[in-house]
This record gives sequence, C-alpha cells and structure tokens, in this order.
Amino acid sequence: MKNTEDLYLEMTDKIIEKESVHGIEVLSQNERNFYLVDRLLMELNNGGFDQYFLNWTGEHWQETVSILDNLGISFLSNLVKKANEIYRSDKSEDDILDELSEVDNEFYNNLNYEDTYEKVMKLFN
Repeated sequence: MKNTEDLYLEMTDKIIEKESVHGIEVLSQNERNFYLVDRLLMELNNGGFDQYFLNWTGEHWQETVSILDNLGISFLSNLVKKANEIYRSDKSEDDILDELSEVDNEFYNNLNYEDTYEKVMKLFN
C-alpha cells in the first residue's frame, strides 16, 4: 500500500501534466486548489517566499491562503500572510529579504509534510 507522500506525488504528476498541456483554466476546482498549494510548497522548497512572490503563482497568494484555511492548514496559511506583509512592505529590499529568510526558516523547520499532504489529498476523497 502506498503512503500519503507517494499518493500526493502521483497526484502532483497528473495535475502538473494536465496543466502543462492545457493550462490552469482546464483544471477542476479541486485540481486547481491542489495545484496552487503544491506550487506554493514547490516554490518555498526551491527558493523561499521571495521566489514564490516573484513567480506567477505568488499572484494567487490570496486564493492559496483561502484554500489553506479551508483545508485546515493554518500554520502555512499564517506564514503566507506574514510573508506577504513583509514582501509588500515599504522596507528596504535587504530588510525584506532578511525578514523573509526568517519566515522561510520557520517553514523549513516546522512544516509537517505528512499532515499537509493528508489534508491536501482530502480534496479527492
């Protein structure tokens, strides 16, 4: 029997393939929700919140926060809100990057992936 992470990664592959061929517009609402949360996780693991907000998926941060809240992933939702406030502040670029780095570390040190994957997979139960 496959574990939650394996199932999550299989779903990721299917949805990314569908999106890459047809675009995000053709995804069902649950696929879109999955996709936006997955892209957040991917961007954070690849380059942190600065990268997330610089890329197009960051334009969907409010929708992503709503999805996270609906799924009960409040730790990550709160981090996105916190990072957004920092990213959009009037502080210097260096200060913004330093503060985002602290939020990144909070994410890296505290996110429970298994729990997060289980909650996101509930979109398809």
